[in-house]
Amino acid sequence: MTVISSLYIHISFCVEGQKPILHEGMTDILTDFFALRAKRLKGILVESCCMPDHVHLVIKYSPYLSIQEVYDDLKIGSAEFINNYKLTEEPLAWADDEVMICTSFSELENLRKYFKKQMDYHLVQGKTWNDEILDLLDTNEFPIAEEEWMPLIRI
Repeated sequence: MTVISSLYIHISFCVEGQKPILHEGMTDILTDFFALRAKRLKGILVESCCMPDHVHLVIKYSPYLSIQEVYDDLKIGSAEFINNYKLTEEPLAWADDEVMICTSFSELENLRKYFKKQMDYHLVQGKTWNDEILDLLDTNEFPIAEEEWMPLIRI
């Protein structure tokens, strides 16, 4: 039996307290880390965007792992990596907020454009990560999870 899958997930997580501790020099290091970690999970890092207080990732992942497993591995592993190598002036802790949005191959170009607008959105317009996620949910007409049983989006 042959299984062909193209499962894509847009993941975002933010530094606890939205502290801008991820400096510009970390972009390549984090991109390489996420690419290697995704490969270890039998996936592919398709796109990434590192901002001073948060990251966005698009991962093509294996159907043999849950979205939560991929998310947890990337989030926990990156914090351990950053802290072990003291890549930030203070220890990194990611916030508990979870953003995992399934997407499709046909949306990848739109996500690339979205990622390229991050600097303007945050630095010029002064929007926070919370503002961004609420705008993203509203624009795409996602319901905001208010119940524990709504598993994918909690802010």
